[in-house]
Amino acid sequence: MKSNEERINNRQIFDWLFKLLIRLVKKLLSNTFGSDIWVIGLRKKTQYSWLCKDDFVPIFNPKGTYLADPFLFVRNNRTYLFCEAFRMADRKGVIMVSELDSEGNCASWRLALERPYHLSYPCIFENNEELWMVPESRHGGSIDLYRCVEFPDRWELVKALLPGVAAVDSTLFEYDDRYWLFTSLVDPVSGSADDLALYWADNIEGVWHSHAMNPLLSDARIGRCAGAIFVHNDQLIRPAQDCAERYGQRIVFNRIELLSTTEFLEVEIGEFGGEWHPRGKGAHTWNSAGDWEVIDGALWSPRWKRGNVQ
Repeated sequence: MKSNEERINNRQIFDWLFKLLIRLVKKLLSNTFGSDIWVIGLRKKTQYSWLCKDDFVPIFNPKGTYLADPFLFVRNNRTYLFCEAFRMADRKGVIMVSELDSEGNCASWRLALERPYHLSYPCIFENNEELWMVPESRHGGSIDLYRCVEFPDRWELVKALLPGVAAVDSTLFEYDDRYWLFTSLVDPVSGSADDLALYWADNIEGVWHSHAMNPLLSDARIGRCAGAIFVHNDQLIRPAQDCAERYGQRIVFNRIELLSTTEFLEVEIGEFGGEWHPRGKGAHTWNSAGDWEVIDGALWSPRWKRGNVQ
């Protein structure tokens, strides 16, 4: 006769297998009748909207392209959306830009930056009346700094901030009279990027120094940045990607408690995932500027939509 402990263990195993079967069946049906596509969502911003989880309106993906990694920038009271545009035909990302009208509609898309290798995550940063960009360029083998020479679609390479460093989702910002760069180093063996590192400099062009605590953490749940560092109630907030279950599962918001060249501490204060859209499968990047905020993530799209969600 089986003991109570054995029956409990068997029941737990059965429940786990049953849940796994349900997930596999759902995935099979999902892949049969549709597929996941990457989409940017847009909505009006309110004071605490970064903790609200719905009401984003998807932006139409141009034919043969999906849009991801959205960043917003306001100039002369006009709002511009920069993002990765992944071209299906050549399997490569470029940086595109479009102006938003008063209703949040995108005007025609313009190419902002293209390299022989894949680009994404166009982190935009204004300093000393100049506009800078640090796009993800891990396939180029360095973390590069670009300066805008004609807004919004002409950019020149200034220098490699960290040459020979393969990293993703690098996020540049200014704080306490210094420049700081969060980035996630790519493991050369596994290809994962769960280690969050921090570098600092007294000048935007360097010399850049490794933080005394690097890597700050090794955690698939918060190891990659998910947008620009922003200020809320005089406190720095770092959006992070939760990739523990799947890539782009959710966004975790962390309040930075300590930041110096020798110390770093942050605490989680909120999160959300695919709730931003009825067919959302996750959330990946969040940013805001002016009257708007943007998000991206994977949405399930039926095959008859031909790759676009509205």
